[in-house]
Amino acid sequence: MMPQDYQCVLIVDDSAGIRRLLYEIFCNEGYMVEMAANGAEAIKKVCDRAPSLIFLDFRMPDMNGLEILEELKKIAPQIPIVMVTAYSEQLLQLNKCCHIQLISKPFDLNEILEIAKGILFSQNIKEKILAG
Repeated sequence: MMPQDYQCVLIVDDSAGIRRLLYEIFCNEGYMVEMAANGAEAIKKVCDRAPSLIFLDFRMPDMNGLEILEELKKIAPQIPIVMVTAYSEQLLQLNKCCHIQLISKPFDLNEILEIAKGILFSQNIKEKILAG
């Protein structure tokens, strides 16, 4: 039994290597995975099929992570977002304005998986209670 078989993780990062690495990690755990290389692509994917969880890089070429975060929260405020950044000053800025999970680069792959599993597990519990 895989409770995550219907859960989709969206990875938003301008680095193809990071997208591919996270894609492999989540696929190996049985999750469906979508990838986006920029903000516009991420917004389109969320509009087309809302994922269960989003990993969002802060530094992006077209829109920064905060701008993408604001757009995504307008479209689908219920989707949990984990912000990933290599810049600690941005972590402080995000902590002040948003109630989201933050991960700093370089990240630990086990930490990423544990965070995702925890978020998706608690999301499943909430859905079951509401369906109840």
